[in-house]
Amino acid sequence: MSPTLSAPPPTPVPPSPATRRGSRWLWLGLILAGGMALAVLFFSAPQPQGGSTYGRGLTGYRAWYEFALAQDISVQRWQRPYDQLSGTGQALLQVWGETPVNPPTSSAESALRDWVKAGNTVIRFTWAGQLTAAPFNSQVPSPEGAVQVETTRRMVSPADGVQRQLELQDSYGAVVWSERHGQGSMVFATYPWLAANIYADQPGNYELLTQLVQRQSGNLWVDEWVHGHRDELADDSPLSQDSAPTVFAYLAQTPLGVVAGQILVILALLLWTGNHRFGQVWRPIVKASNNSETYIQSLAATLNAAGHSAFVIEQLQDWVRQQLADQLGLMAPGSGQSVLPDDPTLAQAWGQATGRPPQDLLNFLKPSRQTQRLRDRDFLAWLSRAESLLRGQF
Repeated sequence: MSPTLSAPPPTPVPPSPATRRGSRWLWLGLILAGGMALAVLFFSAPQPQGGSTYGRGLTGYRAWYEFALAQDISVQRWQRPYDQLSGTGQALLQVWGETPVNPPTSSAESALRDWVKAGNTVIRFTWAGQLTAAPFNSQVPSPEGAVQVETTRRMVSPADGVQRQLELQDSYGAVVWSERHGQGSMVFATYPWLAANIYADQPGNYELLTQLVQRQSGNLWVDEWVHGHRDELADDSPLSQDSAPTVFAYLAQTPLGVVAGQILVILALLLWTGNHRFGQVWRPIVKASNNSETYIQSLAATLNAAGHSAFVIEQLQDWVRQQLADQLGLMAPGSGQSVLPDDPTLAQAWGQATGRPPQDLLNFLKPSRQTQRLRDRDFLAWLSRAESLLRGQF
C-alpha cells in the first residue's frame, strides 16, 4: 500500500485591513468613552473659590475656619437657600471677591434683610468703598492688633441717614463698618481677603474677624451656598453642614442607565464614522481665515505708512492703564467700579506694589511731543519700556 498523504495545515489568513481598522477604532472608542466619563466626574466636583472655607488657596478661608474651631467657636457651613434661615441671635459670614458661583438674587437679598431685621447679623466681606490716596499696603491699628490691608479702597461716610459704626479705620476712611437694620446689623468691608489664608501669619486679621462673628450668642454660619456648595439631603432630613458635595454623591444620584446609554451612543457614532466601506472619507482642506488678524495687519500697515505713531502710542497707553488697573485690583469684578482711576492714583498704587517711583509711570503715560513721529528703533524701545512696566513685581 502506498502511504497516505495528509493534507498540509491551512495557512492562516491575516486579517484584512478593514478588520484591523475596525478593531483599532473599537479600542479607540472605548478609550475615549472612558476618558469622557472621567472628565464628567472630575468637572462635576465643586471647585472652591476665594472666600470659601473649603478653599486652600491664597484667597480661601480654610485657615481661619480651622483657627476658629481651635478657639472652640462653633462654626457651621450654610449650604441651603437663604429663605430657610430662621431664629434670632445668629450670624452669617459671606465672603467673595470675584463674581461668585451663586450670587444672591433680589429675592434672596430680601430674605437676608428680613432675617437681619429680626435680630441677626450678616458679615459681608467684598470689594466696596471708593479709591482713595491710602497706601496700597498698610497696617491699620485695631484693639485686636495691627490688621494688614492691601487695597486703597475706603468707605467715606455718606450723608444718607444710615446709622453706622466704624469697626476698623484709618485717616483715609473706614475699612470695616457696621450698619443697624431693625433688631440686627450688617457688617461690611472694603477688602474681601481680610482673613484669607494668605494672612495666616497676621494674628490681628484673624482676631478681628473672630471678634466680629462672636457678637451674637447663637449659631455662627459661614455661607457656602454662594460658592455653589449644596446640601443634598431632603428638606425633612437632619441638616449636615460639615460635608461638602463629593464625586460619590454625584454617582449616587445619577441613574446608571442614563450614563450607560450615553456611552453606547458615543461608541456607535465612533464606530460608524470609522467604518467606511470604500476607505476613509476625503475632506478638502479649507484654509481658515482670520478677519480680525487681517484687519489689524492692514491698519498697522496704513498707520506705519502715514507715520501716525502718536495715535498708536495713545491707544497703547490706554491699554497699559487698563492692564495695570486690573492687576492692582483697582477695577476688581463685582466692585461696581467701571471708570479707570486717574494717572496719579494709578501711579501711587503701582509704586506701592512694585517699590518703584510713581513718577516713572507718570512719565511713561505722558510722552513728550517728540513721539509724534518715531523711528522704528525708537518705537521698539518704547514698547520694551511698556513691557518692563507691566512686568513689575506685584
